[in-house]
Amino acid sequence: MSRPQTPDSRTSKASQKEHEFTRLSRWWVLETGTVHQDEEDVEQEESYEEENTKSTKLPFLVLHPYSRYRIAWDLLVMLLLLENMIMVPFVLCFEESQPQKRWSTANDISTWFHFASDCLFMVDIILNFCTSFPKIDERGEEVMVTSRKKIAWKYMTTWFVLD
Repeated sequence: MSRPQTPDSRTSKASQKEHEFTRLSRWWVLETGTVHQDEEDVEQEESYEEENTKSTKLPFLVLHPYSRYRIAWDLLVMLLLLENMIMVPFVLCFEESQPQKRWSTANDISTWFHFASDCLFMVDIILNFCTSFPKIDERGEEVMVTSRKKIAWKYMTTWFVLD
């Protein structure tokens, strides 16, 4: 049996749905490029995002998955992964098996680059152990899980084997 809704609860649910609709419609408009936002709408959306990010205070050395630095790091790792996907098979197929000159400049640069990218991949694994993840709570809201044990368990049971 459901209890009757008060006008305030209907209004707040309606405003939440309206906000979600306007957020999705703004996303659609920005992706398709058909209509531009008003400055007032942009300011309202920025203030709403600031409220949500401020309410999620993260512990020391726990990264937010949607932060600019984390997204930039993920893009760097994707570029390195793309380079490895292209260059490693190329080197394995076309590298001569005979020993070359000991101090070949091109070979040294390639070797050091691959060593540096491997080191960055190891740093990425460490960062993944320090990156919070979103979870939907019982109210249907997205909350960030910041417990180091939960982060480590989630990472170990999902992407760690592939990384």
